[in-house]
Amino acid sequence: MFPNQWKKSINRYYREEQVVKAKKQRQKPNDYSEEEAQQVIDALSQETRKWRLLILGSMIGGFRRGELIGLEWHNVKFDEEKGLEVENNIPLTKDGKAIEKGPKTISSYRFADMPEWYMEELALYKKEWEQERKDLGSKWEGMDREFVFHNGLGKSYYYQHPSKWWKRFCKMHNIRYITFHGLRHSMGTLLIEDDDPNVDSLLKAIQERLGHSRKSTTEDIYVHITKKVKKRTDWQV
Repeated sequence: MFPNQWKKSINRYYREEQVVKAKKQRQKPNDYSEEEAQQVIDALSQETRKWRLLILGSMIGGFRRGELIGLEWHNVKFDEEKGLEVENNIPLTKDGKAIEKGPKTISSYRFADMPEWYMEELALYKKEWEQERKDLGSKWEGMDREFVFHNGLGKSYYYQHPSKWWKRFCKMHNIRYITFHGLRHSMGTLLIEDDDPNVDSLLKAIQERLGHSRKSTTEDIYVHITKKVKKRTDWQV
């Protein structure tokens, strides 16, 4: 048995180690710079259309993982609006069955317009999706559900599957790994290149796109972006 003072010393050591690890983790940016985002996009060109669209849906649309795997074709607008509507969320799977919930908050119910090129590729993917369903015939397990990014048999993906795929993808293409959730935060980095240099209007646009209920949440995440905008604005004055 360890003397009590040894136990206290060991416990204190492990607590300090956890604090150091947590600080190091916070120091690592959980989003991509413009250059890193371009590296991801280049690597995605080598993947299937399904995975390319799913990953870019997070990077460009700011959608959460559960929002993407819960997306159905009736949520996709190909008309004048051209974008994706969020009204479903699959945050976990229990006993092999998807647990469906509404979006995280009231403000998470939203519509996000998407680039024309993205919607054109999504239309091509829809044709592939329809052919796949037809070829499966009685093997189709999706019933009357039409999940855009299904598991190959029509059912929604296991909730952690996109994250596991993403981790393998980063390793394969030698891309700095960030969490799947961090992908949607990279959207702000991409928006900043074309958007209004006014910090408040930019944060408002990001807040609405991400579905944050409080502006303070967006501000806390995008401190680095506000600094970048301010630097660019100061330089232009």
